[in-house]
Amino acid sequence: MYLLKIYWENYKGGERKTKNNLVSIDASCLIAIQADEPLKKRFQNLLKTKWKGYCSEMAILETFYILCRKFTWKIAKTKINALKESHIIQIEPINKLIKRASQLKCQRPIAIADCLTIALAESINGKAIFYHKEKELEKAMENELFDVELIFFDEYVNENS
Repeated sequence: MYLLKIYWENYKGGERKTKNNLVSIDASCLIAIQADEPLKKRFQNLLKTKWKGYCSEMAILETFYILCRKFTWKIAKTKINALKESHIIQIEPINKLIKRASQLKCQRPIAIADCLTIALAESINGKAIFYHKEKELEKAMENELFDVELIFFDEYVNENS
């Protein structure tokens, strides 16, 4: 279990982060940050200036193995350690999320990792953020709304440019 203390800067212009700016970050975003995706700097800037980020241990696990496949074990380990040491995201254990994530998985045909991201968003009274809209998540949203706002970073950037 890891809990990382986060040091947050004030938003430019003096606006402080509020509860509305709490975000549960999916592994897709963590992978993008670590894999040098085109929107990496924009995402990191939002984490430093606007959002207070959280992720589940599952998101770290998923990020770790995907980075290992994309690069090497050694590079993945270095990138994950750098992410942890940056204190930009608070990593939450999944034990407090299991019941709600299981309920979401039972109700909707989406990945268990997505269920954990959404359950974490609910537990922090925040939003769930994914890098892009996946087909199964989009389909689940058409059938039934979630109890938290889902943000798709690629769409968010286009709307706020």
